[in-house]
Amino acid sequence: MGKMLQASVRWRSLQSGLCPALRRFFTVKVDETPNPQARLFSVEGKSILDCSVPRQYSVNDAHKIAESPLASSLFKVPGVSTVLLSRHNLTVLRDTHTGWDVLQPNIVLRINRWVKERQEGRVGPEPAESQASQTQPSQNKDDDNDSDSEEIIEEIKSLVELRVRPFVQADGGDVEFMRFDQDTGTVWIYMKGACQGCSGSSVTLHLGIGQMLKHYVPEVREVRQCDENGEPIEDEEAEASKE
Repeated sequence: MGKMLQASVRWRSLQSGLCPALRRFFTVKVDETPNPQARLFSVEGKSILDCSVPRQYSVNDAHKIAESPLASSLFKVPGVSTVLLSRHNLTVLRDTHTGWDVLQPNIVLRINRWVKERQEGRVGPEPAESQASQTQPSQNKDDDNDSDSEEIIEEIKSLVELRVRPFVQADGGDVEFMRFDQDTGTVWIYMKGACQGCSGSSVTLHLGIGQMLKHYVPEVREVRQCDENGEPIEDEEAEASKE
C-alpha cells in the first residue's frame, strides 16, 4: 500500500469549549492512509486494546457496538461508518458525505474523553477476543480439507500473520485468512479497516499477498477477497480474469 502521510494533532483540553473533565493533555496522532475514506488514530503512550487481536465494528452492528465503550462513543459522531480497534491504534472509516474537517476534531475529542474516563475507572475495558476465537470460523471451514492440506494451511496462516498483517496494519488496515480451497488452489482473505473500499486493496491482494503466497506455497494458485462470513467479494482483477 502507498506511503503514509502523517500529521500530528495536539489536543489541549484547556482550550475554550472543553469541559473540566478533559483538563489533561493527551497527544492524538492522526495518520492519513492510502484510503481517503479512512484515517488512523493513536494516543501517545496509551494502548487501545489489551489484546493483539483487532476488533472491527460497522455502523449497522448495534449489538456488537454496544460491547465496546470506545466504539459506542465514536459511532455517535455522524459520518463514522466503520471502526477498527487494535492494540496501539484505531482506524475510522467515514461515509462519503462527511468531510474530515468535521469528523476529525470530534473523533479526537471522543478519544481523549475515553482515555480520561478509562483512567478514572468510569468506563469498562474493551472486550477481549482471543486469537483462537477469531480463527475458529476458518478452522471450521478447514475441516473439509484432508490431512495433506493441513500443513499448507498452517504455512499460509503463518505467512499472513508474519509477512502480511504488520505491513497492512501500519496503513490502518488488517487482513484475516478465512479458508483454503485445495481443489482450486484458492486462498480466501477478509480485508478490514482502511483496506475496505480502498482503490489499492486489489493491488495489495493480488500483487502483494497473492504473489508472496504463490512464491512460498506452490499449491496456491489464486488469492480472492471475501466478507466476514466468507462470501466472495468480486473485484476488478477477478472479473477481468474470467473474461
